[in-house]
Amino acid sequence: MTDQKKEILDLAETLLKEEEEVLIPINKLFDLIMQEKNDICEIDQLITWLKEDDKFLVIESESTQEPWSEDEESQMHEQGFHSGPRVILKEKVPSKEEMLKILQEKMQTTLNALNTVYEKKFNQMDEEEERQLIHVISKTKDLQNKIEQSVQKKSDYDQKKE
Repeated sequence: MTDQKKEILDLAETLLKEEEEVLIPINKLFDLIMQEKNDICEIDQLITWLKEDDKFLVIESESTQEPWSEDEESQMHEQGFHSGPRVILKEKVPSKEEMLKILQEKMQTTLNALNTVYEKKFNQMDEEEERQLIHVISKTKDLQNKIEQSVQKKSDYDQKKE
């Protein structure tokens, strides 16, 4: 292993340990690394190194399409929304209970973001855009309710076991 590779992977491990979130977008991790070590590698090189190292688990995006256009990518990135593969430190893989909690938090964040878009862009949308956004908000609420029901069932089951 080269000194540069070891230095980057050690820094990635440290940054991932410090992060509150367990599953981090690789482009966010790359930005954090670049803040510490400017121009030390390319993002594709970082992804390769993370995949090769047993301490990390890289999770590729299942989607065949990015959630927003290339034109919107930098704006979304600046607002903290990242597309592409994620990475998790294997020692931080959450339990089922922790994963359910993470899902609940992510769903609420998504719903808040969608509602903000609706409020800010309401007057700029045509009827079809508004209909689509309302549909997405509705589907997100449905999914959030299903997650909440799963959490409640798990909680009820655990109480019965005791």
